Amino acid sequence: MLFNIRKRNPEAPPEILNWKLWYGVFVFGLMGAARGLDEGLIGTSSSLESFQTRFGLNDPSKSETQQADLLGNITSMVQLGSIGGAIIAFYMTDKIGRLWATRQLCCLWILYAGRFIAGLGIGQTTVVAPTYLAEISPKFTRGLCVCMFSGSVYLGIMLGYFASWGSSIHISCGSQLQWVIPNLLHIYFASIIACLSFFAVESPRWLVKVHKQEKASVNLSKLRNLPEDHWYVQSELLDINDQLEREQEATAGTTWTGPIKELVSFPSNRYRLMLSIFSQLLGQWSGASSITIYAPEYFAMMGVTGS
Repeated sequence: MLFNIRKRNPEAPPEILNWKLWYGVFVFGLMGAARGLDEGLIGTSSSLESFQTRFGLNDPSKSETQQADLLGNITSMVQLGSIGGAIIAFYMTDKIGRLWATRQLCCLWILYAGRFIAGLGIGQTTVVAPTYLAEISPKFTRGLCVCMFSGSVYLGIMLGYFASWGSSIHISCGSQLQWVIPNLLHIYFASIIACLSFFAVESPRWLVKVHKQEKASVNLSKLRNLPEDHWYVQSELLDINDQLEREQEATAGTTWTGPIKELVSFPSNRYRLMLSIFSQLLGQWSGASSITIYAPEYFAMMGVTGS
């Protein structure tokens, strides 16, 4: 990897790839497991007899349509909450910073008082984590660092599947612990990420945005493992300041609608908006999420029996 970076930019100091950078990538990349855990756990939990009995999924007094609607409502609550969570995150990340936004979303996620409330926390991960990863990573490794978030989704799915499978084997179907214990993974992951965030470094870009130039310089120096007066650190800070100044000039004298107008008024921004919306829309239409959530039902339809 280091060879790759130096091949793209021979002037890039080798120190920029260091454990402080990878620690931040690990902590915030791990947040991708939030979505994967939910998809892996809710689909397999709903196939457990104890879960079905608790929530009436096998109630003989309900028709097949009513049972399907009930299951759909249960599984979709996190997705609905995630919409609100993503909207909240756009405000929180800029208001209190990337680190504190992470801690507050972990508090919502860890509550798990209801699937909708958990969704408010899980939905924020899709904004907070990629934003932080893109801001702390050198431009040569930005794609790799942000992809760590996506890769963690599949880690969460795998852990969710195996947790439910283990519970189905070792815990009686007459006990509610059969589905409660696997779902505790949400609390474990939220707690781990919240604790690890206290040892991460705040985004230098956000610090510059809130006029904390000295702290931004210190943090960028830590992330790049270079002295504050090093040309690479100073060059990157200069780029950040230039970008933010252009953003402020474009939205000067406007209300909260200013950034929205900027987003749709420039052809380059409209292209990015279209690309991001349609990539996510087509990704959802592919049905990947429904396969991970309803995997037990799909396997049963194909004649696969047992766990």
